[in-house]
Amino acid sequence: MKNNKTLEDWIADCERLSKENTYLKQQITSLLQPKKSAENNGQDIVTRHSALHAKIQLYRTLFNGRSDVYATRWESKDGRKGYLPACANEWDQSICQKPQIKCSDCEHRKLLPLTDHVIEGHFKGKHSVGLYPLHEDGTCSFLAIDFDKQDWKKDVGAFVQICKEYNIPYSVERSQSGNGAHVWFFFTERLESSLARKLGYTLLTKTLEVRHEVGMKSFDRMFPNQDKVPKGGFGNLIALPLQRQAGLNGNSLFVDDHYNPFPDQWIYLSTIQKLSKRDVFQFLKKLDGDQANFKSMPTNSTYPKNITIEIKNGLYINKRLFPSSLAEKLSDLSPFKTLNIIKPSQKDYRQLVFHE
Repeated sequence: MKNNKTLEDWIADCERLSKENTYLKQQITSLLQPKKSAENNGQDIVTRHSALHAKIQLYRTLFNGRSDVYATRWESKDGRKGYLPACANEWDQSICQKPQIKCSDCEHRKLLPLTDHVIEGHFKGKHSVGLYPLHEDGTCSFLAIDFDKQDWKKDVGAFVQICKEYNIPYSVERSQSGNGAHVWFFFTERLESSLARKLGYTLLTKTLEVRHEVGMKSFDRMFPNQDKVPKGGFGNLIALPLQRQAGLNGNSLFVDDHYNPFPDQWIYLSTIQKLSKRDVFQFLKKLDGDQANFKSMPTNSTYPKNITIEIKNGLYINKRLFPSSLAEKLSDLSPFKTLNIIKPSQKDYRQLVFHE
């Protein structure tokens, strides 16, 4: 029977089988004897059979954000939901005046630290923890890129393909809702958020050269989404992975290229390859070129003097006249969560024109 597989198909199969082979070797080794992992700073590889304290220790080395504050998920009877910083005085009838007074304006707010006990509760499904990745000095220990909405799988696939082409280690976690994914990059040291986010946007820009729709439909935001901690706030938060209730549905777990959860999440976390600051600069140099300016908009694109933005249920821009590098910058504007590129044939409702 004729085989219709292309060279790319065979390469993908080889990569998949190689990963499976590596995983099985790691699993067998972990059962026979302790083994050190270079990616895990010399610590023993952790498995699902390891002690809880070993799991928490590994977890905190990867998901290293603010420890003096964390958030928990809430959901009201009418379907509203979100995250709020955990407070020792929450719902204390003698002092808590929520919802009449916002938590951020309450003089009695007493923030709770992120402890091992809190993380254990997250693992057991007692609550869902939100981590603030941006440290007070404007640094971060990881970068996560959020994809959701329509076509998120295709967009994630295009994005990680760029990571593969440049040999940039990444990890994909299916989000708690199951309707999206986070692509994670972990660092050996705390990096300036601006540098980490530059890596993310440069990868998005590179992906846009291949797939114009990515970032326009399913790209939502980055974690952290700020360079500095905003006054009176903590920056955006990310729902931590491995939350038990979500995990029972196959979500909040790290997955392979086919979005199947790794059989042992802890072995996978133990062998994650981290990026050093030097690695990030080297990858940026490869992605942007030796003349890249990491703090300004790329100069190798021709930008239009007038940009027509159509306002419908979102913002729409004619993609024939819209360079990918400019899409990267507009996507970073905090008031806009969604930016769509349209074809010239689509009708508009009203137009807003920005002049040079």
